[in-house]
Amino acid sequence: MKTEVLPCCSTCLDVLGKYGGPVTLPCGHNGCLQCMASIQQRKAECPLCRRPFPASECQLTVNHELRRLLSLAAALTTVEHENGWQAVTTHQAQTTHPAELAESGMQGLMLVPTAPPMHLTLSGVLGGGGDLLSCEAPAWLPDSYAPSCGTCHAPFIAMRRSRHHCRLCGQIFCNRCSSHRMLLPPKFQTKLPERVCDTCATTLKPLQPFLAGTISEAVRPAVHDVTDASVLRSWLNNPFSMSLAADIYKATNIARSWAAVGSTRPEKAIPPAVLQGAAGFAILSVAKVGMGWSGALGTGLVVAKRADGSWSAPSSLSLWGLGWGIQFGGALHDLLLVLKTKAAVQAFCGSMHLGLGGSTGLAVGPLGRQAEANLRASPTAASLCYSYSCSRGIYAGVSLEGSVVSVRNSVNTDFYGRPVTARQLLLDDTIAPPAAAQSLFTALTELLAGPCGPALEAVSPLQRALPPPPSQSIFTAEASETDDEESIPDSEAHADGSQQQAASQPQPYSTHLAATESYTGLPYAHSSALQDEEEQMPGMGMFDD
Repeated sequence: MKTEVLPCCSTCLDVLGKYGGPVTLPCGHNGCLQCMASIQQRKAECPLCRRPFPASECQLTVNHELRRLLSLAAALTTVEHENGWQAVTTHQAQTTHPAELAESGMQGLMLVPTAPPMHLTLSGVLGGGGDLLSCEAPAWLPDSYAPSCGTCHAPFIAMRRSRHHCRLCGQIFCNRCSSHRMLLPPKFQTKLPERVCDTCATTLKPLQPFLAGTISEAVRPAVHDVTDASVLRSWLNNPFSMSLAADIYKATNIARSWAAVGSTRPEKAIPPAVLQGAAGFAILSVAKVGMGWSGALGTGLVVAKRADGSWSAPSSLSLWGLGWGIQFGGALHDLLLVLKTKAAVQAFCGSMHLGLGGSTGLAVGPLGRQAEANLRASPTAASLCYSYSCSRGIYAGVSLEGSVVSVRNSVNTDFYGRPVTARQLLLDDTIAPPAAAQSLFTALTELLAGPCGPALEAVSPLQRALPPPPSQSIFTAEASETDDEESIPDSEAHADGSQQQAASQPQPYSTHLAATESYTGLPYAHSSALQDEEEQMPGMGMFDD
């Protein structure tokens, strides 16, 4: 049978209905759905008779009866060969032919595979050629192809109405008509939500829960999980990270650095009394520059401890602050905030909260350490937390500082693949801990264990929630011998033989919150306000709700 029986589209000159299926115009002429839709967007006239078919009067739909006729015509051109397989002819000629076709005298024929097409775009899915999960990335239309938006037909204007391509269909739309961000099918090979038009967003919406649990960045194991000196990125934490995966990496790096300090220099580590019973941690990397007035900007995350002992899903944070005082220089601070109570975690669940504090700092060279006590307040909660920092740079001064910490909802959406709130991540336990944050959870667990891990494990959960007794309170090196004797129970004194011997033995909690002069080899930053606070610590009232 001659191949001319298969009609062609007057626009693409290919088999009729190849792109989206056949469509019949009001004038009676036929064409491909995508071809006619493109013509309707630019100049709604039939390419053969020039009869108009505007979108307001003519809605293009697939002519299913014509599609069945085309399928029948294609089946009639099928030729059965001697081995039982079938060859389907088309209107396109082929210059080279298989030997068996040449012997049969069938010239100008081309074999078409009977398997589904290897490249399935959205038009093929809408035409019934496959499912949406098998859809692949289309070829984007050139910018010159669409002088106006494909949905609202508003003309594009520089700086006011720019062109945006829909990642699913490849068409061009304005910002208002393509404001949605959705996860795309697996064959698009992207793990972040991408820009799609309103029509494609409606098509993809039912698949979002499935895609968020299979291809989002949260469910993929972390690729960058090495934080030792062999990796250049671990030398300096970027304070302006743009993704939660980068926040997880630098939070892991900061937590492991504090755990290493606890194992090599226990007197400079975070006191176990502060870590004991912690409800969560906020870990940030902040850049600070000041001369009289100072400014700070950074990013990080917050993670909470659940009732069963596991860790919650992390939530991304951003920080910016201002300070005033006698200060000069610039430094990068790796902050670790210990959240002692659930109220402190709730303060990080709001869209924005304030922080107030003061510090006396000195950092000269590659490393300095500092400890502070800060008040955090949000519209829903307020609580006290402890801040420990590792500084790099040249900075010295005394200042009064305020900061604003806000939740980066867009970063959380990109990481988890769907819109989530900080409360859902930290308190509601509705989202499982992501696989991408397992290295962070391991580092925090090691930090809580520390050199005094066995001692903390021996304490019951009820005792962890209560303030430690006076014998376990933090005291300064300048405390008198009488005070040391009073802080040790009689039972311990009799067990050792005398109260004097018990007082001379080192206590597991006799550690300064701030760096001391015995920390040689590395410069440090010191908080004078914290020393006054340590004298009040035997009551541990600061750890109460």
